[in-house]
Amino acid sequence: MPTGDLTQEQERLLVGRLIAGQDGAWEVFLQHFQGGISFCVRRAGISDDDHEDACAFVLESLFADGCRRLQLWEGRNGARLSTYLHAVSLNLARDYLRNLPRDVRFRAPEARIPETGRDIGIALGPEARALQSRLRDAILECLFSMPMGPDREILLFHFYAGLGAEDIARLSGKKRNAVDQALLRARRNLRDVAENVHPELVEYLEDEGRGA
Repeated sequence: MPTGDLTQEQERLLVGRLIAGQDGAWEVFLQHFQGGISFCVRRAGISDDDHEDACAFVLESLFADGCRRLQLWEGRNGARLSTYLHAVSLNLARDYLRNLPRDVRFRAPEARIPETGRDIGIALGPEARALQSRLRDAILECLFSMPMGPDREILLFHFYAGLGAEDIARLSGKKRNAVDQALLRARRNLRDVAENVHPELVEYLEDEGRGA
């Protein structure tokens, strides 16, 4: 998801303008990030017939509840806005796919979709989807309570882009063993943060680490 000529400081200022509802901020956001969001929608396995509606769903969700999801990123050191949007947009697109009628859903290229580090499939009821959404938001809050650095970056791709160690290694050009070790360390640090921020996540993160 390219950022054009925006610096990290300009990204922060743009998000602040979006949250404040300033004129022109929406157009600037679309200019720099709409193409990347469209890419995430296609990567989620959504057909051309539903692509436009799915993009609209992702954008509406990003700006819902007073830009709550953007507020999670705003003003915190760490991952670039483009990295954050890639991860969040991909999961929102998958949420859209799960809500499609079953016959439409299974025309998509992916029949099963990884969710927050686990492949739980797409046959979820409303309560399960709501639980997964709360889980993602809690993990995201923990991630942005971590110090800036590679741990946060690798966990964003693991939990929010649904990437395993092999995919991360291929995209980053690192050896698989190095990525495995980095994920192990990052999960351990995330669990330590969760003990103070969301202690109810500790058991989940321990189980997720054992199942990786």
